[in-house]
Amino acid sequence: MNPVPFRLGSTLSNIVMHLEKENIGSFEVVNLYPYTSDKKDLLPEDKRKFDEYNYKHIEEAVNSSEIVVLFWGNDNIVSRNPRFVELLMRNTEKLRCFRVTSKNCPDYIYGLSLKHSLQKCTISENGDITIKN
Repeated sequence: MNPVPFRLGSTLSNIVMHLEKENIGSFEVVNLYPYTSDKKDLLPEDKRKFDEYNYKHIEEAVNSSEIVVLFWGNDNIVSRNPRFVELLMRNTEKLRCFRVTSKNCPDYIYGLSLKHSLQKCTISENGDITIKN
């Protein structure tokens, strides 16, 4: 979550509005990396890597959830890791995103609003995300 645990950023607050609209009563946020920063560019390169301990938290969250909202932007480090991709492929019916980037990643929309809608999505063996039609 955010470096300040009790401060929801505006983007996360907007996700909460969408989840309420879908009648989802609770949610858990997990990060691709075990370290956070207010901006991805401020996270040092050596902190942007697949982390086994963090993966266990992601795996628990995905396996215990009814819906998994994908929202990481153009990250290709953890999101393309074969174990991570396999986890999401096993849970494909749970996957949702708002839209997909030109690099086939679930978009991290800074200006997320109620005009955006959660859509079912799928993940391929190489980690590409697509919207289900």
